[in-house]
Amino acid sequence: MLDQVAFDIETTGFDVDDEVTVVGFAMPMGVRVFVQTAGRTAGDVEASVKARLSETLVNVSTHTDEATLLAAVATFVRDRIQDTETLLIAFNGEVWSGGFDLPFLRSRYAAREMA
Repeated sequence: MLDQVAFDIETTGFDVDDEVTVVGFAMPMGVRVFVQTAGRTAGDVEASVKARLSETLVNVSTHTDEATLLAAVATFVRDRIQDTETLLIAFNGEVWSGGFDLPFLRSRYAAREMA
């Protein structure tokens, strides 16, 4: 049986120099969210999210810039998702002729020379 993992990103826009601001994964055991604060203070983002999802295990981490967010996401995927028994599900993740989330992430990793 495949584990199904829902996936989504948020960005500052659609241009090549726009950045990833949020990456989220909904897994069988809970939700993992990475938030880029762009150097701003973020308050207690995790407590705010948990208050809205009281019956779901939520782990939120904040990162001061896109590079640290991308590094944390890469580590998470390597340690928790990179498995032949995992099906990544996204609304606009990637299709044969396009998509957004995965191509945009690949572009940002390449732009930061993190490929």
